[in-house]
Amino acid sequence: MGFPLQALNRLLPDPRPGLVFEIGDEVLVGVRRSGRVIDASAERPIPAPAAEGPGGKRDPDLLAAIDGILRELAPVPSSNTAVLLPDRDARLAVFDLERLPRRTQELRSAVEERLSHSLPFRIRDARISYRIQGGAGSPSVLAAAASAAGVRRYEAAFEAAGLIPGYVGVATAAGLNLIEDGPMTVLAKLGGDALTIVAIEEGTVRLVRRIALAVRSPADPEGAVNEILADLFPTVVYIEENLRTPVSRLLLCGFGDLLGPATRIMESDVQVPVETLPGAGGNRDSRGAGLMGYLHG
Repeated sequence: MGFPLQALNRLLPDPRPGLVFEIGDEVLVGVRRSGRVIDASAERPIPAPAAEGPGGKRDPDLLAAIDGILRELAPVPSSNTAVLLPDRDARLAVFDLERLPRRTQELRSAVEERLSHSLPFRIRDARISYRIQGGAGSPSVLAAAASAAGVRRYEAAFEAAGLIPGYVGVATAAGLNLIEDGPMTVLAKLGGDALTIVAIEEGTVRLVRRIALAVRSPADPEGAVNEILADLFPTVVYIEENLRTPVSRLLLCGFGDLLGPATRIMESDVQVPVETLPGAGGNRDSRGAGLMGYLHG
């Protein structure tokens, strides 16, 4: 599918860096690789993010986690590395276009104008990347945006560890590489206190939604699944009615102990096959799904 969104790039000295990191909700995962093969992997806990500091101010907790992982991954092949941001720090959106602008600047201006209505920060303070999808008859754009100051804070921590974060992307976008081209598929990725929903059809992302969730009680897994389904089911209905294509399957990622009841309840209520996102280690946990997708792409 070749989907890794080369989002938010500042520098790309090596298109296939030997080190790849994914920043999760409260964990940092890193791997040393040879092509698509993982030679070594490690992870470290990181605290929930504090308020965003000024651009360039590095995060000492993240730096300590990076240093710990580098010691486990030694010998490090080079300083070039790819970094995947958590969903909470980026916005993914899909825009349909009536026509595809001929000039790059015209297209970028259209993307910025559409994004400006949904970002919690000013568009001029954003790092933006986008990808054209579809043919000339039905073009669309998959766009990613993140706060420039927030991205720079992450970059500063990796630079302080002696690394060059040449590729900075979004975990969910990279994770879509794990989905083979085919009929309409809906990915439901649970992470932290939010649910990310992505509809993808024949390699084209048709819809992206990120929905805040109430704190889930581990003592009531069925109740927690039903709360998630209250947001997921209307999205499936919307896809089938407005995109005019039936959903062929539902892929779950990051559901942890909820995976069993979620599979059973969703297959009954949504009435489509429910599977876990392939290639991400069983996917009871969302950590590493973006990283595996990046390696697969």
